[in-house]
Amino acid sequence: MQLKVHLNQCLQNLEIPEIELMIDHEIIAQSEKCKRLGTKMTEEDFSHLAGNTDFINRLEGCVKQWLRDIARVTSMKYDLTNGTVL
Repeated sequence: MQLKVHLNQCLQNLEIPEIELMIDHEIIAQSEKCKRLGTKMTEEDFSHLAGNTDFINRLEGCVKQWLRDIARVTSMKYDLTNGTVL
């Protein structure tokens, strides 16, 4: 999918800043565990963290950062004649 996007950008000669969506380390660890076990993550995998305000605050911070980063890129003005961001 990313290759297709990059190839399309090259064809349009349009430079779009990349964003990196950060994922909380607890979610990464659980994802890796489920991958090793051959299972899919479920909300029950995080039941022990349900009341953990630190975890919830970190998740909220990640999502807010995602929204800011995505909004920053999607609200940019593009000049398609020369492939630059205005």
